[in-house]
Amino acid sequence: MTFSRAKAAALLAVLSASVASVASVGCVGRRAKPPSGSITISVPYAIETLDPHASWSAGGLAIAANLYEPLVGTDATLRPRPALATAWENPDPLTWIFHLRRGVRFHSGNPLRARDVAYSIARLRSGGRFDLAPYADDIADVETPDAYTVRLRTRDPVTILLAKLQYVFIVPDGSSADELSRREDGTGPYRLRQWTRGSRMTMVAFEDYWGGKPDLERVTFWLDRSPEQAAKDFLAGASQLAQGEGGKVEDALSRAGAHVERRSSLYVSFLAFDSASESARFCSARSNPFRQAGVRKAVDLALDRRRLAVDSPGRPRPATQCVPPSIFGFDPTIPLAPRDLREARRLLASAGYPDGFRVTLHTRTMFADTARAVARMLGEAGIGVDVRVLDDPDFWALSEATLILDRFACQTGDASEAFEQLIHSPDPRRHLGESNRGRYSNRELDALIERSAGELDLARRHSMLRDIMRAVAEQRPIVPVGIADDVYAIRDAYRWQPREDGDIRAAEIALAPRGPGRRDSP
Repeated sequence: MTFSRAKAAALLAVLSASVASVASVGCVGRRAKPPSGSITISVPYAIETLDPHASWSAGGLAIAANLYEPLVGTDATLRPRPALATAWENPDPLTWIFHLRRGVRFHSGNPLRARDVAYSIARLRSGGRFDLAPYADDIADVETPDAYTVRLRTRDPVTILLAKLQYVFIVPDGSSADELSRREDGTGPYRLRQWTRGSRMTMVAFEDYWGGKPDLERVTFWLDRSPEQAAKDFLAGASQLAQGEGGKVEDALSRAGAHVERRSSLYVSFLAFDSASESARFCSARSNPFRQAGVRKAVDLALDRRRLAVDSPGRPRPATQCVPPSIFGFDPTIPLAPRDLREARRLLASAGYPDGFRVTLHTRTMFADTARAVARMLGEAGIGVDVRVLDDPDFWALSEATLILDRFACQTGDASEAFEQLIHSPDPRRHLGESNRGRYSNRELDALIERSAGELDLARRHSMLRDIMRAVAEQRPIVPVGIADDVYAIRDAYRWQPREDGDIRAAEIALAPRGPGRRDSP
């Protein structure tokens, strides 16, 4: 849910050029104040559907969280809090009982009942093409003893079930895919007023919201904003909240007089390898070099993450593992691998590639600049890299790749999500390994990942997760690259705390109290 490094670089250039012109017409935001009780928000993402179960994208989750709600939500620090369920019990390791909030209505006016929850879970488990299906996959059975009670049974103990349920958005019983893709019907604090695909979305406060009417009556998201558009939006006062990537962008926004907030992103960028094919389609070597752990280690040692942190506009912090430090299961004892070109070349020679080889690196538009920097670094170790940048739809449609650069976020706040999706052997039936594009497979590691998910003793489970993290660091099915901070610019007329998951939830934005000490702009 961050700007790409390429976009961040372009945004910096536009911001730097714009500061002087803005100063010439007065303080930032003087020219266009928002109507009282409204806000316009510039974001770098778009959405393709209104169906809250259909998209795992950052934009899809962020927008859905304004319109729909789960049984259990999270606060800004990702701690569980009641949402549509006011309370829950866990009488035995496989059973969870949720007591629904009374007086809740969908935007269509229908009251929330237990059957809506049962239908939403069944829909995700139906085998349909729903990106969010993994979040409900642990649930084996749903019972509704009465209209306000839901009893869930899981196949095995699931320690982080509450964290997973935050992405099981509740829809009305009987809702069809066609209906939900065209119009929303949630219980959230906002309801949809207008959606122009790829451009903007306007929401208005839901007058019958159970939690009370939010401060902001009208919220407009300007979607898929380019760096140039985002700069014009914010610096001209056309938008009052903008989301971007850290580093020099923060400096430029601060110099322009914007109030800036910084948060560590959950997203970790990484290199992933085809670990399954005997021969690699996008590689000059006769056999697939990345099946060998030594070659993967050579790639790791060829990276200069500190240089990337300085040279990249977003200033990503070097990543030592597939999750950032805020995630449960992060292992602080894993060191940052120092760059060692001599050892990298020795490993390549030992693996049978004394003269190196050439490979194509596929990546998304957001990582174009980083991919080219990585290619230069690998080239210095003897691995020639041809970078191929794809738009997101083409990248996701890519059925074969030998080397990719992408990112992943543990939205649940728990490392098991990364292990289950990035590292576990692909198992479509159980929705495991769905982000394991290199088809890495290690049965012993799979077993440990599955055991850790059901370990109820937190200290023992934390130790298991760190054991898995160290095994991943040793085998390198993926090679972590960097962690980018999120930066938010917001006008003084508002009060808001950025969330650790990067979502912008309009109901959490308040109007600042008016008084002699408050200023609307610098």
